[in-house]
Amino acid sequence: MSLSNIKMSTKLVKKVGKYYIEYKNKVPNVDKLLKTGYQSELPIDEITKAFLLLSLFKESISKLLKLYEEAEKEKLKHRQFAVKIDSVPYGPIDIPRTILLRGKSAYAYYSFEEGTNAPEYAILLYLLDKAYNIISFTESKLGKEIQKIDIRYFRNKFEKTVNKIKKLENIIRKLRIQVKNEFFRPITHRDPDWLISAYEEYLKIKRISEIEIGIGSEKLKIEYKKQILLLLRWRLYEIYTFFLVAKLLESKGYTIVFDKGEFLAYKGGKKLRLLFNSSIESKSKLDGIDDLSDVTQYMGRPDFSLDNSNLIIFECKYSSRVSYITASRFKIMAYAYEYDPLTVILVYPGLIENEAMDLEEMSTLKLNEIVNERGYVDIRFKNGKKLFMLKINPLDDDNKNIKKIENILSSLNMQV
Repeated sequence: MSLSNIKMSTKLVKKVGKYYIEYKNKVPNVDKLLKTGYQSELPIDEITKAFLLLSLFKESISKLLKLYEEAEKEKLKHRQFAVKIDSVPYGPIDIPRTILLRGKSAYAYYSFEEGTNAPEYAILLYLLDKAYNIISFTESKLGKEIQKIDIRYFRNKFEKTVNKIKKLENIIRKLRIQVKNEFFRPITHRDPDWLISAYEEYLKIKRISEIEIGIGSEKLKIEYKKQILLLLRWRLYEIYTFFLVAKLLESKGYTIVFDKGEFLAYKGGKKLRLLFNSSIESKSKLDGIDDLSDVTQYMGRPDFSLDNSNLIIFECKYSSRVSYITASRFKIMAYAYEYDPLTVILVYPGLIENEAMDLEEMSTLKLNEIVNERGYVDIRFKNGKKLFMLKINPLDDDNKNIKKIENILSSLNMQV
């Protein structure tokens, strides 16, 4: 895997994890997005969830370690003075710093307090300690199960997270020597940025820990290593696209719910169905194949569909290979014929290849050049049908990606 693809996949995991936590609070059944239909062969739903949680924990620990470094630097350069009132001044006695309170025989003076004695560091120790306890408990819960999974990449991910946990543990031990007692009080806007950020990270870790995890001992006999990682990436890319559409709908006043096995978006009297890896056979125009009695297994199964009076199909392909995107370009044409939707949108992260094997691939490269300039390209047919190739790269800003989806829907005169 190239360095650019590694960065893109890393960003993809972080973004899906962020939205997963956000929507877990709003739509409890968001776990349904992790289902793939391959549970009989691969426990990919639980593996995906565990992978997300490990990645989120690793990111949070990394942030806490950086915040500790910021706190250490501030301790060395920051001078915190507090006003003290006493009969005996312990600070410098001079006019700018000391005032004699007449009749009280007391002095009001500025007193210098050293960094680690400041309450902010005691609060930081409290937050780091709480975060460590949560993460180490989850790590011990997942550890034995993950070690049984015969996927080196997955185990390496876990081991890197464990190393981060050990670094956090060492910092806590160091702080316990410097700080007398840990305690907590409500965080205010007057607190240092590093303390506010540490508190926010702690809350995130707490939310992550509340997600039920467990891979299950009966599902650990896995022989498909590369297939799982491939499933993992393209599944996350589909989920990422789903979340972008959900965020767009929410920005337009819709509420996302899960009801009777479906994700629905409500706004007043309007209702949209968000069909994620769901059968839309009722929309299929496929009537028969020779003398076969059941043709449902031969129907196309789009990755994600938006259904109201008009059907919009999203076909998500997490690939930068020109040959694969060329095949997908013709696949959305097949969907357009079978389902007669308002449109079909091919979603992909953009191409990194520039060599074509035939005229079809050369055409795909030319279309990709337009996509790089505009964000998407529309493919129009004489019967009035319009299809799209849309670049959604996890490395790009989410608002930018959402805006491109909105522009496509607007070009279809679809008011969401």
